[in-house]
Amino acid sequence: DSLYFDMNGLISDKLHELETDNLIDKIDDDKLIKFVFEKIDIIIHQLKPRKLLGIFIDGVPPKAKMNIQRQRRIREFYKYHNKCNFKFNSISSGSEFMEKLSKKFQDLIQQEKNNDYIWKNIKVVFSGPNVAGEAENKIMKHIKENYQEKTCVYTTDSDFYLYLLSLH
Repeated sequence: DSLYFDMNGLISDKLHELETDNLIDKIDDDKLIKFVFEKIDIIIHQLKPRKLLGIFIDGVPPKAKMNIQRQRRIREFYKYHNKCNFKFNSISSGSEFMEKLSKKFQDLIQQEKNNDYIWKNIKVVFSGPNVAGEAENKIMKHIKENYQEKTCVYTTDSDFYLYLLSLH
């Protein structure tokens, strides 16, 4: 019935996939956004949600989480700074990339709602980086408020799976 995406995990996952395929040095913001949206569209056409599609991007996190994320992104920077045009630390709320991604996704969602049979018939909820909170918390809140019989969540966050299981 419902399909939710934790976008930050999907973006990171796509970057690591590109690294594995030795394509990381050819990536820029626009290509990454295109690849990520294509991946979402493929998953949507495989799973065919009937009622709701939720696309959630991390907003501003609490201060403690901000420090953890900063450390992780510094490690990523040193790992990739000579290999890649894309700046890994830009996968943070408030960054130029996340604003660009948010605007582009809103345009692409509207385009798909006008042209694609699956997108036309479902409610699409988009929560961008300008909405406070981590994507996983925003998704959980939405699931609790809009519980459907069948709910699928795409995430790469293993802690989130445990969080989701607590709903049952």
